[in-house]
Parts: sequence; C-alpha cells; structure tokens
Amino acid sequence: RENAESWLQRYSYFEAGPQLLLQAFLQRIVNGGGRKAIEQFDVLGGEGDHPALRWTGCVPLPADSGPNGVAQMGDGTLVATSFLEPGQPDPWGTLENGAPLGRVMAARADGTWHTLDLGPLSGANGLAVGGDGKTLYVSEWGASRLLVVEGLARITKAIALPFRPDNIHRLA
Repeated sequence: RENAESWLQRYSYFEAGPQLLLQAFLQRIVNGGGRKAIEQFDVLGGEGDHPALRWTGCVPLPADSGPNGVAQMGDGTLVATSFLEPGQPDPWGTLENGAPLGRVMAARADGTWHTLDLGPLSGANGLAVGGDGKTLYVSEWGASRLLVVEGLARITKAIALPFRPDNIHRLA
C-alpha cells in the first residue's frame, strides 16, 4: 500500500481498491476463457478508476487445466492452480464433498508446465508467495484448508479452516 494513496482514493468501492492495485502491480492476469494463458501487462498509469495497461505477452497454460490462481516465486518461477478440471463430471459436487479435483502447476524454463507432486488436492484455488520467495501458500477450497508448501516440493503444514478459502494474498 506504500505510495498507493493516489490510486486508492480513486476507487468508488474502497475495499476492492487495494486488491485491484495489487493485481495490477503483479502484472499478471489468468485468462480462463478462450485461450488458457497468463496474460502479462505493464501498468502505464491512467485516470480515475481506469488504469492504462499495455499487453506485453502471455505464458500459455495446459489445455487440460482450469486456471484460477497465479503467483510468481522469488526466483521468477510462475505457479498456477487448476481449480476445475475440464470434462470432470459434477465438479461442484466433487468439491463440496472434499474429493480430489484440481492441482498446482509450475512453469519450466522451456515454457512447459508440470504438476507439483503434492498429493490429492480438492479445489486448489488461490496462491500467495511468502516473504522469503520460496514458500508457497495454497488455498484448498474443497477441503477447507490452507497449505504451506516449501520449495515447490512438499506440504509442510496443512491448516484446517472453518470456511472454504478462496483467493489469498500476502499482506506483509
């Protein structure tokens, strides 16, 4: 939020202002319709509630994914969640029951993606990167959990929540 006051006072819905500003700052947007890709933009400024953006490229996602969350690790590695897998019969019923559906993926240097070996997940949704740039937090909607993942390799903690977590963001 540092130096964001001029932008935040422009939003007519103040609660959403910090989130929109954060998304613009991260310069990443997941395109779940049409082509599946992480769209990249530069934020150029703008007037009022409308920032000016310039599209700079995209990172295609696997065709068999249902993209939702995206984050960038400290080393630049892109990670993304696949919340609802295409072709899954009754996906919402599956998630409501906490059954496995979805995954967390990481991009390789050559642009291909691999699924992280984190075991079965139920509704991998939001992602946030810890201050160290190496810890990944994953909200697991169907299982009502927040997962702490170290080095994109293993879950070190699974925190049970009394609600279904959606997208998450690190505040400090």
